Amino acid sequence: MNPVSLFKIQPVQRESYRVRAYLEADRGWAAVALRRLEQLLRDYPDDAKTLVAIGHIRESFLGEGLGALAFYERAFAANPRHPLATAYATMLARDEQEFAKWVALTKTNTPESDKNEMFEKIRARIVDQGEPYAEILREGAALQAKGGEPGRCAAILEIVLRMPNGRARNSVETHRYRAQALRALDAAADRARKSRIEYFAPDERLALHNAVAEIDRAIELDPYDAELWNLKAAWLVLLERHEEAVGCADEALKLRPRGYPKPYQNKAAAYLALDRLVKARLNAEKALEIATTLGSEGIEDVELAKGVLSRINARRDPTDDDIEQIVKQTINAARRIADELMAVFRESTGCDVNSVAKGLYRITRQLGENWNHTHVLMMCEFLADFPPEVALALLWALGDRSQTAYRNCVDTVIYIAAHAEDIMRRDAGRLMALLLLACIKPHLIRRHYREIILATAGASDEFAPLADSVGEELRRLNPLLYKAFGEQPPLTESEIVRAREMMLPRFRQAELQAGGPARGSLWSALRSLWSG
Repeated sequence: MNPVSLFKIQPVQRESYRVRAYLEADRGWAAVALRRLEQLLRDYPDDAKTLVAIGHIRESFLGEGLGALAFYERAFAANPRHPLATAYATMLARDEQEFAKWVALTKTNTPESDKNEMFEKIRARIVDQGEPYAEILREGAALQAKGGEPGRCAAILEIVLRMPNGRARNSVETHRYRAQALRALDAAADRARKSRIEYFAPDERLALHNAVAEIDRAIELDPYDAELWNLKAAWLVLLERHEEAVGCADEALKLRPRGYPKPYQNKAAAYLALDRLVKARLNAEKALEIATTLGSEGIEDVELAKGVLSRINARRDPTDDDIEQIVKQTINAARRIADELMAVFRESTGCDVNSVAKGLYRITRQLGENWNHTHVLMMCEFLADFPPEVALALLWALGDRSQTAYRNCVDTVIYIAAHAEDIMRRDAGRLMALLLLACIKPHLIRRHYREIILATAGASDEFAPLADSVGEELRRLNPLLYKAFGEQPPLTESEIVRAREMMLPRFRQAELQAGGPARGSLWSALRSLWSG
């Protein structure tokens, strides 16, 4: 039996799991946060707090109105007395009748809430003054945007745009406004990731996918707006749909053939990503030529065109020295994340990395010196409680106490990365990638990746998913890292035999040991770091 399948988030862990998801969303990992909460929802399908958390992340970080509302409604069905479900649903009500229903329920559930006064004022504007509900929502969306809440702005506008009788239903400008609010969400997540030198994979840019869908609705209503086509081209470049981006930029240039450098910039960026450097240079130079004729209005475009040309001129395959710098930046970023989170833990609990590592050491001592499947349940719980960056710091501290305990934990991470699914697979794969990168030197990382990851995956069908789990997370950290370490020549037969003889025997202890740590004893102390 695969022991990973026996793991389930314990009731006491749910709040810390939700807190962790919010922290991830705030750091540009909204897609990861949703995967985490959806796993929790599979274990606890009627958990109103989890349903509200999913709705809130969809609203605030992805700009989804209808999607968020669906989860608030499910939360209310699961727990009609939940204090936030009704209030959040009120702000996304689809019509006047639905708004009145949620206002009454919010008053009943949270009579002391300051939102009741605001809701009553809106109700009066609708009932007493006859103001159109759609216009009140549009006003609310503008206030959210002005207050630095592009997610809530976009969520409210989705409600407006889907109203059958909404005055703004077919407004190109409203579609454009919502699309740009969604792009602002994507840009904020991108900035958070760039501060960690981290790649933003297209499949994780959920808000940007929503933005492109919204700009498509605007184009459907007005296919002759060159700026709409150019926005779509720019965003498709970010989503790495480069051929489509070129086509959209060409449409923009057909509609506005003179004095418009931006489509040429987008074409240059797309061709550069496609490694078609001649076309990239021609379009960048054309963008620069046009921008310089625009005077003060073209200053920003001049700098953008120069930036593309600079990237074209600097285009070359990275050396190992370049890769080592990227590795150092990645590990330093992981340390910063761990330090930030552990500072919060220390403030609320008085525990630091060493004290938590001490608790982890006590647990591993109870499991014995030989690796066994009980280590898997322990490490699954560990990964559920601590992000990979924090787990990395804790394992380093554990290694200072006991190399045997450290080795058993690393072996367990390998096992979980090969056997887990979805978010647990992601966490284990990311932690293993970080552990390998901690070697810093490219020749060492390349060798260990080959011996520990590729050879183990090639030596057994059971461990075959290991290469994809770790490789995927390495790519998500930085595609250049995957190219440097994941793309290697085929394994030799002797390497596979060696993995069968040296690596696989470590995992042959198939029985769960009795007498392991009681879940909720030492682990409760560690979990308190998350829940505060």
